[in-house]
Amino acid sequence: KLPYVNGNIHYIRGEASNVEVLKKANIQNAKSILIFSDDRIQNQTLTDGKSLMIACAVERIASHVHTVVEIEREEHVENFSHINIDKFILSNGTIAKMVVDAM
Repeated sequence: KLPYVNGNIHYIRGEASNVEVLKKANIQNAKSILIFSDDRIQNQTLTDGKSLMIACAVERIASHVHTVVEIEREEHVENFSHINIDKFILSNGTIAKMVVDAM
């Protein structure tokens, strides 16, 4: 079952840092990707690290895609400097949902 249904959003279950999962999601033809923090992880550094791994995988196969990343700690932005991230959102559940609703 999809956690969110919207005609403009495609959801594929799987490990998002896995290139094969991203290809299955057709990321190469996407206009944009939203990478949300994993709220199951309690440690903010680990959460942002997972987001970084996902962003690196996206960059590797679809560097042209407009990429927005939700991060837990603002000081972690510099750790993403080696890849192309178009926008960062500082983690806040309400803001993240508003972003999806605006799509």
